[in-house]
Amino acid sequence: GPARRTDPVASPAGRNVKTREQRRAEAEERNRRNRALKKERERLRQVEAALGPAQERLAQLETMMADQELYNDARRFDECMTEYAALSKKVPALETEWLELTEKIEGAADA
Repeated sequence: GPARRTDPVASPAGRNVKTREQRRAEAEERNRRNRALKKERERLRQVEAALGPAQERLAQLETMMADQELYNDARRFDECMTEYAALSKKVPALETEWLELTEKIEGAADA
């Protein structure tokens, strides 16, 4: 009888209010997550901007190192090897960071 009428689950009006509140809560949660990920998205853009040129330069250096002429110019060879050593550490580090950021952002989107 009367208990059923006051039960919000049995009352259609109660259900509608709940869904509206749920939608609002879900929207707030999404907004909160988006704000939290703003730094990650910004960093992802920076990583992507750095990664392309670094990969290209690494490929250029590998091509230069394949040329025997390089080994006749000690100064150029040293510069090449120094830059290559730095980039061969930097590129994998950027790739790893890119993967981690992408997974974090996609994971939050799925949550």
